[in-house]
Amino acid sequence: MKKINDSPNHPLRFITDDNRTIGQFYNSRDKKYHLAEYVPYDRTPDKYLCGKTGNFSISRSEIQGIKRCIDCFKSIEE
Repeated sequence: MKKINDSPNHPLRFITDDNRTIGQFYNSRDKKYHLAEYVPYDRTPDKYLCGKTGNFSISRSEIQGIKRCIDCFKSIEE
């Protein structure tokens, strides 16, 4: 998996080995950073990898700790 954080037009994103794009988004409802799969310039995300929904504000922050959704980030480490 490759991590990319190079453009203000995109969130912090991860490109998987099978070429899927997973972006980091901030959800102001639960005040956490979540991950969601999307297709750049084609399909917006509709739910987070943890299964929850919320608002999808792009985020390039590489913050660690309690502000990250543990379930989302655990799913990309597997």
